[in-house]
Amino acid sequence: MIIVALLPVVFIAWQSANLLQNMPMWDEFETVLAFLVNYRASTSVEESVRAFFATANEHVVLTSRLLMVLMYEVTGKINFEQLAIIGNAFMLGVVFLIGRQEKNRGFGLLCAAVASLLIFHMQHYENLFSSYASIDHFQVVLLTTACLILVLREGTWHLVGGAVLATLAVFTLAHGVAVV
Repeated sequence: MIIVALLPVVFIAWQSANLLQNMPMWDEFETVLAFLVNYRASTSVEESVRAFFATANEHVVLTSRLLMVLMYEVTGKINFEQLAIIGNAFMLGVVFLIGRQEKNRGFGLLCAAVASLLIFHMQHYENLFSSYASIDHFQVVLLTTACLILVLREGTWHLVGGAVLATLAVFTLAHGVAVV
């Protein structure tokens, strides 16, 4: 059962190792490089905050921009392979969360296997290898999954945690609004 759950993950890891490149692709010139130029050129805190909340296409990608700036500030550069790996790790987090929700371990593994097959199908092929697409599209799925899990639990703190995650989902991609 574990092997069935891991087959799509192993396939994507193998494909990623062969296909990822540390170079910007289509949207990444604007969404990553232009953003970092604007962020670095900011002369005030207000300009920096405005750059984080600026719309990119129809999205406000605050959480992805925070990840990019964190990477840039820590390493002094942007590595597009690492961004894609982080994005793909968000998807692994979704599979893990789904598998952990079921108390019956065997059924939980089956749920994780089905989730991984649904998530890692070829419709998402582009997102798996485009670093910026993966951190946005997969992060919003992780935030949504975690939010729904928290909201289904009892207690005020679970509800507050779900509200925080829903807010982050809204500021990740436009379809994060569906969580709210």
